[in-house]
Amino acid sequence: DCLLSRGLGDVYKRQIDDKAFMMVGGSGAGVGSAASTVDLAAGLTTVGDYAFYRFPGTLTITAGAALTSVGSFAFSGTDHDVDSQIDLSAATLLATVGVHAFDGFLGVLTVVATTNWQEIPDYTFHNAANPESTFDFEGATALARIGESAFVHVAGQITLTATNVLVELGNSVFNSASHPDSVVTLTGAAITSLPNALFISFKGTIMYTADANLQTIGEDAFNYADNPASVVDLLAVGAQTTTGDNFLLGVNTFYFFKGVLHFKQPARMTSVAESTFAYARHADSTLDLTTGGLTTIASYAFHQAKGKITLTSDEVASVGTSAFQDTPHSESVLTLTGSPIAAIEKDVFLSLIHISEPTRQE
Repeated sequence: DCLLSRGLGDVYKRQIDDKAFMMVGGSGAGVGSAASTVDLAAGLTTVGDYAFYRFPGTLTITAGAALTSVGSFAFSGTDHDVDSQIDLSAATLLATVGVHAFDGFLGVLTVVATTNWQEIPDYTFHNAANPESTFDFEGATALARIGESAFVHVAGQITLTATNVLVELGNSVFNSASHPDSVVTLTGAAITSLPNALFISFKGTIMYTADANLQTIGEDAFNYADNPASVVDLLAVGAQTTTGDNFLLGVNTFYFFKGVLHFKQPARMTSVAESTFAYARHADSTLDLTTGGLTTIASYAFHQAKGKITLTSDEVASVGTSAFQDTPHSESVLTLTGSPIAAIEKDVFLSLIHISEPTRQE
């Protein structure tokens, strides 16, 4: 009932439930041949670390309900045949999956997570590149952590709805996950920080309504997330009080984001970083920075953002190059009267449709 991961590539044969399977040693041995086929018994409970690491043959695995653990690097490596299939949909007791467990797996992987899943470790499905794979985490209501790069370059469909149990996301979790039918819903998650590159180049739909506890959104978090059906609602952060650390948006946070973005400036936000909202493409987006207290607007901060921008501050001291260039929404209003601006860099308001106080001429 267990696949061990010792023996530097030794191959063992053991009888379980009257079905034979190959018990493959690990440590990077890359055993087997291109013609090898492995069928695992339904009674299997554990797949050990490195059990099929860089296994070059065809794997056909249909896990039963008895499977509780898959070790680190268990099916990792880029040598698997694309005809390999691992079906974990019936593994309702599966609770432990190691880092890099399916990293680089090229076959069809079917995952249906249950409440036993509490963590998706770092790089778990990284580079799982078969578009026919499915990763269903709708039932993983106890999921508390998704590790760094867990779904980077995943080609299959991801469906995941977070609950208030989810408190931690690693960098680049959904980076370049390419299936257009993927849907990730983070509304309700107890997250105070969205990490760097979280959804960079993500092709699926993102649904996220933040609460007032969100403190930081990292660099490139939604950069090139290009599904127009996505909705990111950050209006609640505008209710934050004036006490505590400053609210931070990173460089390129919503660069080329194609979904609808609603943002309300919190009182503790004093700057807009370079290219934070640049090229945000959806005309229904609203960017409300009328709370006051804004002192710095970096270069390209709103460059070619298509949504409605309303900005009011009498404290802005610096406005960078092309900060509001080519922002076409006719209802945008920028009010900087009283701001101690020493210099306005070139092209700041180039092609701006509407500006009041000061007037376009002023």
